[in-house]
Amino acid sequence: MFARIIKKIDGENVERIVNLNQIQFIDVGYFTVNESGQKFDVGYDQGKDDPDCRRIYTLTIGGEQINLISNPNSKVVQAIEKIYREALTD
Repeated sequence: MFARIIKKIDGENVERIVNLNQIQFIDVGYFTVNESGQKFDVGYDQGKDDPDCRRIYTLTIGGEQINLISNPNSKVVQAIEKIYREALTD
């Protein structure tokens, strides 16, 4: 499956078509935003349980990293979240 992603390179937005089947790994982080709009990273234990926290996915594809913030309106993020939900766990 291919996805169109906008990535900032050298301060400019660049449109990329990436092959999601080539993802080597996905790092999942969590963050929250305070009332003044400042972003604060939080750990896994807080992020997984706090409904106000959002996920950020860092995809590694061909040695390149692409960050995607959770967004229920994004078809690309929906595809990543499907991978997340279906991932095997111990």
